[in-house]
Amino acid sequence: MIRLCGLSSSSSHRLCQTGIRHVGRLHNGFVNVVAKSGASSSSSSSSSSTLSELIGTVSDPEHRVLNIERSIQSSEDIVGILSRCSVSDILTVVDSAVGSDEKEGRPLSFHRDGDSVLGNDKIPRYWRGSFESVPSYMGQYDVIICNMGNSAETLRDDLLKSSLVTRPGGSIILWSNDASETFSRDMLEKVVHDLCIDVVDVGCSSGSVAHLRVPKHYAFARGPVYMKGEIVQGYGRGSKELGVPTANLAIPDVEDQIAGLPLGVYFGWAQLLDSDNGVYKMVMNIGKRPTFVKDNSPDSSVEAHVMHSYDHDFYGETMKVVLLGYLRPEIPFSGLQELLNRIHTDIGISRTQLDSEKWSEFANDEFFNSSF
Repeated sequence: MIRLCGLSSSSSHRLCQTGIRHVGRLHNGFVNVVAKSGASSSSSSSSSSTLSELIGTVSDPEHRVLNIERSIQSSEDIVGILSRCSVSDILTVVDSAVGSDEKEGRPLSFHRDGDSVLGNDKIPRYWRGSFESVPSYMGQYDVIICNMGNSAETLRDDLLKSSLVTRPGGSIILWSNDASETFSRDMLEKVVHDLCIDVVDVGCSSGSVAHLRVPKHYAFARGPVYMKGEIVQGYGRGSKELGVPTANLAIPDVEDQIAGLPLGVYFGWAQLLDSDNGVYKMVMNIGKRPTFVKDNSPDSSVEAHVMHSYDHDFYGETMKVVLLGYLRPEIPFSGLQELLNRIHTDIGISRTQLDSEKWSEFANDEFFNSSF
């Protein structure tokens, strides 16, 4: 037996022996499914036992789970395992569920006691189509289970999308029932090096099951990172095009502090010296602005959006910043509106995290009262 996440073969997790099979009927775009007792499906994959134990370890009856599958048939095994763990809030996304006469994005809802109206009821349900087509109101998720299928070449994209909809502290389980598709810790750590994901453990014999996690409170290995720099003229997009004003820190002032950090979005606290000594919540982008292709600049910028209204421009003034959490890498968006939507999401997450007991105390850090 492979040992994962501290779970031994003598684990106290006991799954009931009754399985679930589904009989459905189409009604107003939903499929209502009757659950019946029956023998659970068995998998010939050598990873099945380990996968079951890992799911049992990280899952809680109150969790919301996203199950990303390549076929309806393989999804029933996972739904059965989760149901036996008393998890009911399960959304299964199956690309192959889109038939020639069906439209992508039409929800299929498994419902035992009547018709589903909302589409995000706490019941096992299916979603036809791609991961990207799932509405945001169906997340965030405590656990994401991803069947790699034949998608090893898109693994990073799948993990990036998973990290954006997984609650901090939540688990991502990768598995494959294809013996030709295995993964090592080294390989996974290279894939996630710039993602907000930690590799917890990898099945040591088959390499076909892996446990990853979004860090609690989005903490990152190098954090906290303290920096101080002069505010310089930027491109003006934060205010003019997006309505989200930013302060650009001079790269020479902070280059030692940002060296080796993944390019992407961080949050923390900021203090504008000289004219305002208040310490305010802040979200920062360190990167190359991939959405604005016309720039095509190899140089990085360090742009902080401070969650406070100042009554003046502050070019030439000095700002102190402490970076506490890392949300995501830079993403090239299709347009300004998509970028703006994500920026507002980043701001909302950052505001919530900075209100937490873990990060709120940094507003009173000695750094903001020192001469550094």
